[in-house]
Amino acid sequence: MAAAWRHVRAAGPLRAGEHIAIGRFMIHPPAYQRPSPSMDLIIQRILAEYLAPDQRAWSFNVHPDPEFLMTAAGHRAEMTIRFAIWDQITGAAAMPTAA
Repeated sequence: MAAAWRHVRAAGPLRAGEHIAIGRFMIHPPAYQRPSPSMDLIIQRILAEYLAPDQRAWSFNVHPDPEFLMTAAGHRAEMTIRFAIWDQITGAAAMPTAA
């Protein structure tokens, strides 16, 4: 959190009515810092908060071990596997799409 505040101070003080958002303590013990349905929901909630229109000047996420997080390529590979499993379970890929 100290790094987030250092960044805010270096960029200039917050203006009247502005605030910052910091996401932290995003933990699902069975899949610590790894993709899981619970982590997906946590991340979606944080994204919804970040996209909400308000007076937020900055948004940050705090991670205890940034080196442990997946790369973008790793995330894409993981999601490809998850969607394939979802399609096997639900048959969603074979369902007709709306015209």
